[in-house]
Amino acid sequence: MQFIGNHTTGKATTLFKALLDEQLDLAPMQWVRIAIDISMSISIIHEKGFLHNDLKEDNILMDVLPDRIHARLVDLGSLSLQSFPIFRRFTDGQKVKYKNGDIFQHIAPECAYWGAPTSVDSDVFQLGRITENIGYTCGIAGLKRLGGLCKQANPKKRPSIDEVLKILHYLLYSLW
Repeated sequence: MQFIGNHTTGKATTLFKALLDEQLDLAPMQWVRIAIDISMSISIIHEKGFLHNDLKEDNILMDVLPDRIHARLVDLGSLSLQSFPIFRRFTDGQKVKYKNGDIFQHIAPECAYWGAPTSVDSDVFQLGRITENIGYTCGIAGLKRLGGLCKQANPKKRPSIDEVLKILHYLLYSLW
């Protein structure tokens, strides 16, 4: 088994903790690379015919290596086949809490409100939430905008994972 974390200190840090505590003082280019790492991982999961279904900051570990920091997806316990997606049934009370921002904010609205099955589009929604949070926390406008595109209410208006990666690579290039 491979250790994921800071190889110097021996401590593991989630993306959530890194953003909340601002433990990682990174340049904008490095944050965009982290968003690319996450997006590439989701792309690979989708190419293999799976859905992650639980993409959130607590399920991403920061792998601090001497030359670069990488984002690594963990907790694949909600992984499903695209052909057998997960259906989430929210109660009326849960729907109210979801609307108020109290619970399950990483769940796409079509899954929370209407019980739609998880999909590639709902994974993109979850990716958008993360991208937007990185953008807000680290002050990167391009990541905030991309996150907004991925979080559109209509799942069919969200960009594909390939389009997300193209935008992220363009953003990375623009920061050079």
